[in-house]
Order: sequence, then C-alpha cells, then structure tokens
Amino acid sequence: MVTSTNVARQVKVDTTTTNGFHDHKQNFPPLVSSFNDKIRPILDAVDKLRSLNITQEGIALPTIVVVGDQSSGKSSVLESLAGISLPRGQEICTRVPLIMRLQHHPDDVPEFVLEYKNETVNIMDESRISEAIEKATVEVAGNYKGIANVPLTLMVKKKGVPDLTMVDLPGITRVPIGDQPGDIYEQISEIISKCLPDIVKKINERLNASISELNKLPITLTSVPDAMVAFMQIVGSIKETLQRILIRGEFDQYEDDNQMHCNARLVEMLDEFSIELNTSIKFSEDFLVEEMKVLEEANGIRLPNFLPHSVFLCLLQRKVSTISDMPVSFVDKVWSYLETVCVRVLTDRCDNYPQLLPSMRKATLHVMREKKVQFEERVVEMIEMEKITDYTCDPEFTASYNKLMEHSSTFSSSLSNSNYRTNVEGYGSIYIRHLHGVAANTRDQAFDLKMRMTAYWKIVLKRMVDWVALQLRFLIQKVVNKEIEMEMNEVIVRGGVDKLRSLNITQEGIALPTIVVVGDQSSGKSSVLESLAGISLPRGQEICTRVPLIMRLQHHPDDVPEFVLEYKNETVNIMDESRISEAIEKATVEVAGNYKGIANVPLTLMVKKKGVPDLTMVDLPGITRVPIGDQPGDIYEQISEIISKCLPDIVKKINERLNASISELNKLPITLTSVPDAMVAFMQIVGSIKETLQRILIRGEFDQYEDDNQMHCNARLVEMLDEFSIELNTSIKFSEDFLVEEMKVLEEANGIRLPNFLPHSVFLCLLQRKVSTISDMPVSFVDKVWSYLETVCVRVLTDRCDNYPQLLPSMRKATLHVMREKKVQFEERVVEMIEMEKITDYTCDPEFTASYNKLMEHSSTFSSSLSNSNYRTNVEGYGSIYIRHLHGVAANTRDQAFDLKMRMTAYWKIVLKRMVDWVALQLRFLIQKVVNKEIEMEMNEVIVRGGGIEKMLDEPPSMAIKREKLQRSIGLLKASKEVIEQVMDGNN
Repeated sequence: MVTSTNVARQVKVDTTTTNGFHDHKQNFPPLVSSFNDKIRPILDAVDKLRSLNITQEGIALPTIVVVGDQSSGKSSVLESLAGISLPRGQEICTRVPLIMRLQHHPDDVPEFVLEYKNETVNIMDESRISEAIEKATVEVAGNYKGIANVPLTLMVKKKGVPDLTMVDLPGITRVPIGDQPGDIYEQISEIISKCLPDIVKKINERLNASISELNKLPITLTSVPDAMVAFMQIVGSIKETLQRILIRGEFDQYEDDNQMHCNARLVEMLDEFSIELNTSIKFSEDFLVEEMKVLEEANGIRLPNFLPHSVFLCLLQRKVSTISDMPVSFVDKVWSYLETVCVRVLTDRCDNYPQLLPSMRKATLHVMREKKVQFEERVVEMIEMEKITDYTCDPEFTASYNKLMEHSSTFSSSLSNSNYRTNVEGYGSIYIRHLHGVAANTRDQAFDLKMRMTAYWKIVLKRMVDWVALQLRFLIQKVVNKEIEMEMNEVIVRGGVDKLRSLNITQEGIALPTIVVVGDQSSGKSSVLESLAGISLPRGQEICTRVPLIMRLQHHPDDVPEFVLEYKNETVNIMDESRISEAIEKATVEVAGNYKGIANVPLTLMVKKKGVPDLTMVDLPGITRVPIGDQPGDIYEQISEIISKCLPDIVKKINERLNASISELNKLPITLTSVPDAMVAFMQIVGSIKETLQRILIRGEFDQYEDDNQMHCNARLVEMLDEFSIELNTSIKFSEDFLVEEMKVLEEANGIRLPNFLPHSVFLCLLQRKVSTISDMPVSFVDKVWSYLETVCVRVLTDRCDNYPQLLPSMRKATLHVMREKKVQFEERVVEMIEMEKITDYTCDPEFTASYNKLMEHSSTFSSSLSNSNYRTNVEGYGSIYIRHLHGVAANTRDQAFDLKMRMTAYWKIVLKRMVDWVALQLRFLIQKVVNKEIEMEMNEVIVRGGGIEKMLDEPPSMAIKREKLQRSIGLLKASKEVIEQVMDGNN
C-alpha cells in the first residue's frame, strides 16, 4: 500500500527529477513547492500518528482541509493528490464542502461513490466525477452562486492513492458577486471554522482522561506498612460512606440508585410496617361475642358489675399474639436490606483491592448477623412486655376511651328498640341482632371492655412502631460507628528506634517508640531496663512491677544526675540514686494498694544522667496466668489490657505524617512554566470562586465555612431582610393628634363640588408623605446588604487565590468593580420602587379590603364616643386614642378623615410587605447575575486581556519555601519508613 508519506516522497521525486533539481532550497514549481512546504509535513505527521496506532485511543486521524481565496487553485491541489478531475470555472466552483475519502485499492479498476443528503451515486466513469459533483451541488446549493454547509462525500478507491481524507471548502469571497448572498463571506468563514481539525484537542482530552484514570488506580503496595495504611483508608472510607447513607441520610454518592437512598427506604419500610399492623385485625360480625365469652370464663364468687382486670389482659394477650410475627418479619426484611447495603458499600470501596473483599465481607456479615439476633431478641422482649402490660401515660387513651363511651347509650337504645344494626364510633355500621336477649349488665361490660381495648390498641401499635424505629436506629449507629470497624481492624507494629533517631524523625512530630518490656512474672524484665538506665529498681520473689513504670532517659552533661518521679498529681524529687527503688515501691502502694493487685495508673521516672541514651522505656507488670495469694481473679486479663495499650504505633504515625505531607504537597499549586498552564490554573481559580459563591449565596450551603457564621450568607441575608421589615413597620409612630393630618389635607383639597366625596388626590397626598418618611430606609438597606456581600466576595477571593496571591489585587479590583456597578443598579431600582409607591395606590391583594372593612366596623363606636364627649376611645390597630380635640369638628369632615385613615392603615400594610418582598426579589436577582456571570466576565477581561496571566508564572517566595520544606519532609519520612520495613523484614 502507498502511504501518505510515500505519496509525498513520490511527488517530490517526480518533480525534482523532471526539473533536474536536487537541492531542496532551490525553487520548485508552485504546486510542488507548496506541497513540500505545507502538505508534506502534514502527511508525515499523519503517518507518524498512524505508526503510533493512535486510532486505538479513539482519535480519528486528521483530514487535509484546503482553505483559500476563490479561484486560488485549492481544487487543483486536491486533484493532484487524488488523481481525479474536479469542477472548474472562472467564478466560484466549490459551493459546498467536498469531502474526499481516498483509499488505496489493489484492483486496477477504481471505484467512485458520491454521497449527499440521503442520496448515493455510483460513478462508473472517472471522467464523469466532475459532472456528478456539479449536479449534486445544484441540488444542495441551488442554481445560482450561493453556498451551503451541506457536505458532499466522494469515496475514491484507487490504486496508488494514500489512505487519506481531504476536504475542499468554498473559496473565500469577501465581496458578493452577482446574485451571491450579501453575507457570503460570513457563511464561508463559518463553514471553514467548523471544518478545521481538532486533533490536538482530542489528544489532550484523551491524555487527560488516561492520566485521571491512572491516578484513580491504587498505589502499588510494596510493604506491610503500606498495606496497613491502604487498609485503614479503606475501612475509613467504608465507615464514612455508611455514616453518610445510613445515619446522616445523604445520598449524593448513589444519586441514581434509589435503593441506596437508605433513610428514605427505611422510612418506607417503617410506614409499611405501621400500615400492616393497623390493618392486621379485622372487625368481626360477631360484635362483643369474644368479650362476652371471656367475661363468662372469668366469672367468680363475687358481686356483679366489677370488670375484672384479668379479662382485659387476656384479650390484650390474644390481640398481641395475632400480630407477634409481624415485628419479627419486619426485622428480617429490614436487616436483609441493611446487609445488602453494607455489602454494596464494601464492594465499591474494595474495588481497587478485590483480594480484601471476601474477608471483609465475612467480617461485616458476622457483625450484622450478631446484631440481627440482638434486634430479634429485643423485638420478642417488646412483644412479651406488651402482652403482660396495660399501661400508658399518653392522655390520648383517656380522651379516646371517653369519646367512644359517649356512644354507649345510643348502642343500648338500639338494642332496646330491637334494631338489627347500629353505628358505633370506629366500627361503622355493625350487626347486633345476636345481642338481643343478652343480659344488659353483661352486654354493657362487654361494650366497655371493647372500647377500652379499641382506645388502648392505638397506643400499643404506635408504641411498637416507635420502639422498633428507635431500636433500629440504635443498632445502625452501633454497627456503623463501631462494630464493623472493630471487626475489621488488625494492627501489627514493630519498631527500629536507633535508626529512626539517626534520621531525626522527631522533627516530623512523630514521637519515637518506647521500649516496652513484656514477659512472664520474674523473668528478668526489670533487669534489662536497669542495665540500660544504670539504676536499681524494686526486686522481690513475687510480683514486683504492679503498675506501668515509664522511664524517660535523657543524656545530661553534668556529673550530678537528676531523678524525678511523677504519678497521679504528685511530683517527687529523688536526691539520692539509691532511694529510687524505695520511692517507686512507696508510689506503687499508693496507686495499687498494699497487696499484690495491679493498676493501669503509670509512674513516670525522669532520669537525667550522663551517658544514658535519649530513650523512653516502659516496664510492665509481668504476665501472671494464675492468680497467687490475694491477687484478683482476672489479673491475667488486666495485665493483657495494659500490655496491649502500650504497644508502639510508630508505623501508623509515620504513615499518617507521610500521607499528610504528601496531601499538603499535592494541594500546593503546580509550578507554572507557560502561559497556557497559567491560563488553565486561572480558569480553575475562577471556577472555584464561582462555585463557592453559588453554594453560599444561591444554594444556601455553608459547609465550607461551617464555623464562621458571617459566611452563612442566606441566614445573614434573611436576618437583614427581617430587620429591614421590622424597621419599616415601626418607622411611623402614632400621633396624639388623631385625624388632624387627614383633616388638614381634606381642607386643602376642598373645591367647588358637592360634599361627601372623598377626593382620591387626598389619599395620594397622604401616601406620598408616608412613603417619603421611610424612603431612605430601603436605600440604607441596599448600602448595608451590599457592603456585606462585597465582604463575602472578597473573603472567597482571598481564600481561593491563596496559592496565587499575585492575582489577588487585580481580581479584587475586578470583583469590587462589578459589585459597585450592581449596587448602583440596585439603588436605582429601589429609588424607582419608592417613586412608584408614591404615585400608585393599587393592590390585588384581598387582604386590603378585608382589613379596611374590619377597621371601618369601629366607625360607629368612634362616632358615639365623640357624641358622648369622651376624651378617649379605642380604635382597632391604634389602641386607646385621645379625641378631645375632635369635639366640635363637623361630622362630615370627621367621618371622611376617619375613613381616609382606615384606608391608609389597611393599604400601608400592603405597601410595606410589597417593599420588603420586592427588595428581596431584586437582591436575589442581582446576586444571581453577579455570581453566575458578571464577576467571571470582569475577571476574564481584567486578567486575561489585561496581561495579568503572566504574573502567575512567578511563584511567590513563601510558596517556594513551603514546597521545598514539604519535599524534604517527605524524603525524611520515606527513609524512616524504609528503616521500619527493614527491621520488620529482619524480624520476620
């Protein structure tokens, strides 16, 4: 097969041979020169990509797209490559994109197929290709000189052509000719832009996806400590996920899987359980028959009319027994669901380490089944308690029983009237013919018994459901927070103290391990420590070390040693080395008593002495398997517990510190070496700022600033709106001169007209005055709330630009510029609102009419008070008011003034509510605009176009120092880890 590179070489060889040129720098004919300079490098690149087998990554190889002015020879270039003829002409020939797919064909007979729209044309003669293309062009783009973005695809299978795709585009026409459309230049530009290759973009996308996928894979574990760290991370991840879905009720990790929305499913199951219980016992047509039978069996030698308690308990036991299997079945159902959830989480979290899954699954199911048994036991206990106990402090029982018993007389009357049926509360229409002839005393007792049970049964069922729910929640908490983790965990740690000390591992905040001496009683443990510390410890035939003795050795340059013994809250300075043993014995007695018992209360002996190593040692009580004398019976268990708590955890701490350092290093920004890198980092910062502002200002989330109430933005904005509403509603104080202002305005509005008409202009005049008195408050609110929003935005900017502080001044300037522009817009809208309220007295709120009518109901009382010459009277919404100044005022004026005031009172409530609502809506609208669009646009304008991107290439000195420090720390910790692994390997 002839590849594209072969074609390139052939063209070059043929032309150079024909023209006799051998120096590449010499001149070639235009087509060959163009090919060598521009097309051949593209074909070489295609061949190289093909040799790399890039297509297996899902990336199509690029096409050759020929772009140029009209009649500039574009089609001729493609003809020379494809070896076919294309349409020619003086004016625009290529009016639609022509995609030519060349494919090497071993046969001597070529194949040509033209496809467009839904048509397929087989061209049998190579000389007819041009004609077929022209015909298809007319069908697609019309008979004139217009163009269309509907491609024709020409398949060319021919011996000797390269496997290549080429695109011939319409020539660029800047000035329309003849009947060409006026926007032909724009149309052609659009076609060209859509056809340009995007190979780099696709390779980068695939490369990033592959890197991301690789980073998701687990690290290769090369040692037991590495495996332990990975294991603890898996256990932590499992625990966190189960806490989220089973305790906190979150479901974002399994958003599309309803079965993993655990709290919702558990509530559904509880609701179904409650319904099942409440519908389990059907009403019998034999009303009261069961109760009368039980009463008959409970008869005794006693006075009648006493309702035996045993009868109620007997009926209660029967009813509870009929539903006793339902709670147990519920446990089985709900626990099966929980086991499925736990196994699903295990499977997901062990995805990278499938070899762990069987043992972890076994451990989890073991815990779950143990807790299921416990759950079932508790449920059975609950059922038994309900059988033998008829008690409740719920007042609903008495209320329900009394309500039911109100129907006893109706029930008795129905029987006296020989009715066949009657209605009973809670039972509906019941059949009672079988009760005719039953003694009234027995019948009434049976009715009383049934009503008691009916009232109490509601309590029983509610209590069962509530108790099962509480028990379920309790067990879930235990399983998730503790039991599963305990069952899974197993930690084995050994130490290599001296080598780690030489690495100065303590500078990483990891305490060096202590030497913990463990062994049987009187096996020489203390002797080992004495030889290291150079001091004498208590000796004896039986147990001597009865409490943990922590010896902290420290090299001391002075010849005079220092010894300090600490225990509980005591500090004993030992002046003579020979008295150390005595002091330890005395302290032991104080801590553990005079006998042979032990205690897990440590003594700490500080030894500062020349020549001793800087070391901490722990002498533990000797293992005693059989108690001796007056030693406690569980002495073996006590000593085992002390020993287990003193085992070193150096590996765990190194790994924790190493992971923390690596995590901190990974959080540092990557070192930027080019403008494209800086651009990517900048866009990430802008995206992070936008996302944070959306979360705290729009969605009302505050988990990113949980401990900072000022950043709980929605709560603070609501507080400010509430304060604004209160301020508006308390702004206008009631005057003692009741109706004076209204009467003055009415007087000024007098005209030559009939009396008793209330002028609309008067109401508007009063409205304008009232609105004017509070007009500064909305503007002040804007100032206050926007100042808060600016502070929030700057805080978010500062946090998100932490890694690139050199960006902060420009981005802060851009943000504040947008915020101040929007503040001006907000203020303008508020001023508009105030002006609208001044000139408009309209509402469709029915509350106005209702409130006005209610207020006017008091007009007659008000008039009567004035007629009776009262000095004060009560008016709805105003309380007690002074009215002496209204005596002698014409009744018509007074009534009009009263009507005017009541109208204003009713309408003013609407105005204030409307103001607050409108301000809130406007605030939300502007926040949305600022956060979702304006800040991002302004930042791009200032930073990208203003040349701020280059600043990101200069890493701040503080960041460079921090990076170097972390890298040194990681190197030290890794070296320390290798030491531990060598020691562990040696011990194994």
